[in-house]
Amino acid sequence: MTRKWLIALSALALLAAAVLAVRLLRAPEAAAVTVRVAPLVRSLQFSARVATASRVDVGATVTGRVLQVLVAEGAQVKRGDPLVRLESDELQAALAQAQASERQSSARLVGLRNTGRSGAQAALAQTDSVVVAAAADLQRTRELVAVSYTHLTLPTNREV
Repeated sequence: MTRKWLIALSALALLAAAVLAVRLLRAPEAAAVTVRVAPLVRSLQFSARVATASRVDVGATVTGRVLQVLVAEGAQVKRGDPLVRLESDELQAALAQAQASERQSSARLVGLRNTGRSGAQAALAQTDSVVVAAAADLQRTRELVAVSYTHLTLPTNREV
């Protein structure tokens, strides 16, 4: 029986050696990739600021507080498009003041014409100039009030 055991043990050792030899002599496994032709796609991301090729400066002939902005930032506008609406309280007050100044100057002029004094000629000339200035101021204020009601627009002497 010992001979049977010895043969079985030899066969088992021979089998283990064969398995070990097969594992050691076999080529290593590697991951495979299928190669195909395709365009190279690459995207790059940058932080930047975009600037336009041309620039348009927008200005106003009157000052005041903006009541409403009528266009969104970056929106395209054409000449004559309303951009903002201004508060008109200050312009109304300026109009009332100009009207009062004109009435006061007119009343002073009437009073000087009725006095008949010889020194009134110089005062009359001065008052006439004050009336003319007050009327011009009144007219300008009326135009500014009209502008505030019809919206502020792009300047007409520039191409957009």
